[in-house]
Order: sequence, then structure tokens, then C-alpha cells
Amino acid sequence: MEKRHLKVAIISFSLLFTGCKDNVEVNFTVPNNISENILSETLQPSHKSPLQRKKEANDLREIYSKNSDLWPAPTLDTDPNHGVEFNEIGSLRAIKFPQENQYTPERAFLGRALFVDKRLSGSKSLSCETCHNPKTGWNDNKEFSAGHEGIKLKRNTPSILNVGYNKAFFWDGRAKSLEEQALAVLTSEKEMHSTPESIAETVNNIPIYKKKFKESYNVDNVSINEVTKALATFERTINTKSQSPFDKFINGQKDSMSDSAIRGLNLFRTKARCINCHSGSNFTDNKFHNLSLTYEGTENEDLGRYNITRIEDDWGRFKTPSLRNVEKTAPYQHNGVFLTLNKVLKFYNEGTHGKDPHKSPIIRSLGLGDEDLTDLEEFLKSLSETVPK
Repeated sequence: MEKRHLKVAIISFSLLFTGCKDNVEVNFTVPNNISENILSETLQPSHKSPLQRKKEANDLREIYSKNSDLWPAPTLDTDPNHGVEFNEIGSLRAIKFPQENQYTPERAFLGRALFVDKRLSGSKSLSCETCHNPKTGWNDNKEFSAGHEGIKLKRNTPSILNVGYNKAFFWDGRAKSLEEQALAVLTSEKEMHSTPESIAETVNNIPIYKKKFKESYNVDNVSINEVTKALATFERTINTKSQSPFDKFINGQKDSMSDSAIRGLNLFRTKARCINCHSGSNFTDNKFHNLSLTYEGTENEDLGRYNITRIEDDWGRFKTPSLRNVEKTAPYQHNGVFLTLNKVLKFYNEGTHGKDPHKSPIIRSLGLGDEDLTDLEEFLKSLSETVPK
């Protein structure tokens, strides 16, 4: 399914159903059919009967069964500093491997072995898989992970599912590639607590590794460079397979999503405004936003990307995570503060509460009812699938 790249222009007018002052005009038209009526109905707060909700779902199912070019226009806002670059949601395309580290089965196999090898850590007790476990959605389902010698880390471990589609790594974006991310974790004093020299020595002293690195990278003496390349190659193979109910639906299986999930899909793109940040086939804009979760002035203070760039606009901003398989990757947010999707949705519905002057202007109260929140949650669950271990 093709993505649509939209140029967003700010126009000032009052929008009745959101109460916002700034909205956007996008360069495509909404079909003059029932789409407009359905969209209008779902944006109005109401208590509908089961029969009405069933009809609404049936009508929306027909609308969203069409090519995405014919879907209702999304409700997009504009960040006055950066604007909104919108890509329509859809199925993922094949991953692209960097020219300097192309995929081969041998490199991926080698990376998988390194991924689970505790000998790479300074204490010989941690591996990449310790925090990124395939059995728990490629994270660890903990609020905070335990690092070197059990030290409590400051942030929630993000899932590495579909990590090869990311443009920046870590919650604060401090790494620009998977190879750089792997090196940072391996050598972090609080995480795997090793050194490039120690890792190279360990690998070179294991005959099977020497043999496999020679076959994969044509090197006699392995360096940290080849180790991080192999790890990154394996991690780029950890992907969803477009087998979620949502993917099946947009690829022609009209009954793969429940009525509730169908209504949630429409809310996601319109009144709930999720699509402003969670857009594209991986459901992320790959940008950074302040949600008023900095806990400034407390022992839990975390200023996010600002700590990396020292740019005032980056105060309290954290990377937008993918929503693929989100049902399986609790707890949520950079600090693991929310244990359930329902709590996350209520947080956004209330405009995140925070008084932080740096809070993203995209974030505001939504006025969604309980039925809306249930439908949204069902849609989010429709983005999950079983991923081979």
C-alpha cells in the first residue's frame, strides 16, 4: 500500500469538534460520499445504541476496505517549530540494510549467537537478550531493567522489534545507527560494562567465533567493529511479518478486524489524533516530543533529548515508539509509568495533565468517551501478531 507524503500548511481558524486554533490543509480530497457523514458522526461525542454502533462499524469497514487514497482525511495538527510530515499507515516494506553492512544469512546467524552470549559483558552475566527477550516482545516487560551488578537503569527497555526501520536509537536518539547503539550498550558502565578491547579479546579466543567471522567478514583478527556489525545485522531481521489483523484487513481480508477495532482505526486517524505522531507503516514519525513526563526537580528527573543536544526545544522530548505489537510490550513510556494500554489512552485523553511549558502543542484534551477508548484499545491490539522467536 502506497504511502502519501503530505505537505502541511498552517491556517488559523476555529475547529468546532476539537476546539483547536491551528489545523492543517492537506493536498487531497475526501470523496463526496458516506465517508464525510461517517467521519462527522464519529467526531461528535454521543452515546450510541448497539445497533447504531454496529451500523457505524459496517459503514467504516466499507470505507477503509478501499485504497488508502480514498480514506477520510486525517485530523492533522501543526507543531509551530517543526510541522507535521505525514505518511499514511499501512503494511511495512522490506527492510533496507546499509551499504556498509549488507545482509548475509551467515552474518545474521553470527549476530544471533553474539546476541545471547553473556561472555561479551564485563560481568559475564548479561547478554543483549537479558533485556530484549523474544518471549516478552523483545523487551523485558519491566518498568526498569537491571544493568551491571543489578544496578537499576533509568529508563524502560524499548522493544527492538522492527528496530531496523528506526532513524535514531535510544529514547533520546543519541545513536544514529544500530551499530552505534550496540557499541554504546556493550561499553556502558551501567549496562554491559565491557570495553572494545575486552570484547575483541573474548571473541578472538573462541575458535568457532574466529571461524565464523572469517567466513562472514573476511577478517583474521576480530575487532569491535565486526562484532557490532554482526549484532546489527541480526537485529535488522527482527521484524513483524504483516500478519496482524490490521495488515490482513488492509490487504483484503475485510473480516480480520473486529467492529470495535474498525471504529478505533477511524478514531486513531481522526478525533483521537494519534496519527500526528504515530504515522507511517511502522506507526512512528521517528521524531521526539515532550509529553510532560520529565519529573523536573525530582530524583526521577529526565530531560530526554535535551541532555544530548542541549537545545532548548529538545527539553523533555523522547522518541515516538512504534505501535507494532504494542499489546505485548508493556509497560509503556520511557519510564515504564503505565502498565496497561487503557492507562496510556486515558493519559492522552486528558491532555497528559502536565504544566511543562515545553509540552508539545500537539498534546491536548480529546474528550473521548469510554466506548471510544475501548475502540482505540482494540485497534491498537489489532497491530499485534505472533513473531517467530
